[in-house]
Amino acid sequence: MASKHDIRSLIDGLQNRGFIVRKTNGGHYRMTNTQTGKFGFIPSTPSDYRSILNAKALAKRLCIVSAIQPKSDNPSFYNL
Repeated sequence: MASKHDIRSLIDGLQNRGFIVRKTNGGHYRMTNTQTGKFGFIPSTPSDYRSILNAKALAKRLCIVSAIQPKSDNPSFYNL
């Protein structure tokens, strides 16, 4: 079961990679790629383990499309 802690960790990782993450009026989070302007939504309260996996997959797609590189030389970039 995914928890709010998992969502918080994902948000922190996205912000470290240059994303803007803001809470929407509907209670979700909007993650915006600052280089391309592409965005996606992630839940603020995950219902099951798949919601965090789906959010990670969406974040990876947004990163790969824009070729955002990690701020460090850490090869774990794709292990959001």
